[in-house]
Amino acid sequence: MQELMGLYTKKEVYKRFDEMNLMELLTNSLKVQMKHIHIENNQTLLSADDNKKVYFILKGIVAAQKDDELLYFRGKNHFIGLESILFNVESELTMSSIGRVEVIEFSKAEIVEFLMGLQEGWLYCYLISKDLNHLLVRNYFNFQAKPYERSKIMLNDLAKEFGESNDEHVLLPKQFTLAILTNYLGISYVTMRKILETLRNENFIVRSDKQKEICIHTKLF
Repeated sequence: MQELMGLYTKKEVYKRFDEMNLMELLTNSLKVQMKHIHIENNQTLLSADDNKKVYFILKGIVAAQKDDELLYFRGKNHFIGLESILFNVESELTMSSIGRVEVIEFSKAEIVEFLMGLQEGWLYCYLISKDLNHLLVRNYFNFQAKPYERSKIMLNDLAKEFGESNDEHVLLPKQFTLAILTNYLGISYVTMRKILETLRNENFIVRSDKQKEICIHTKLF
């Protein structure tokens, strides 16, 4: 793997072997079958018992959890199901939709065969795995912080990844309910409410027309 990466500069690797480029290759391949489907809220896409598919997310958010604990989220233009292919291990995660999700479905076996036919095919899986590992390490260090700091950092991260922005604020998608956030942040419902109130008082979170959604002020973003 390092020998392959040595053929390119770091900039070239991330430009040539990202998930969008992989999706384009798969779309243009006559050997790979794909299906455009819609997934309703709280439906399981992948689990330890059912992981024969790979999905590319077109719209919506997918949550990864283990033993009912939320670990991370994936959204638009990300693959799910390719994370563990490089190491040939079975994933213990359950990947479920939060809200309605639109995806392209592939057979994992066909994806593996396709990647094996490419000289640098495994670089895609390597970079997907590396990106995910970076996210998990960041979340791990975030959990060392106190609940207030942890919440502020992780809400910021979610807003950058999934938020809809304008000149004044970034709005988190409605899928990130208090129940979802308390699970993800590892704090109680009562503590979450207190932290949100503190963040409002600091003007980190601002009032919006959509009362159930969290709106972060861009000046403090």
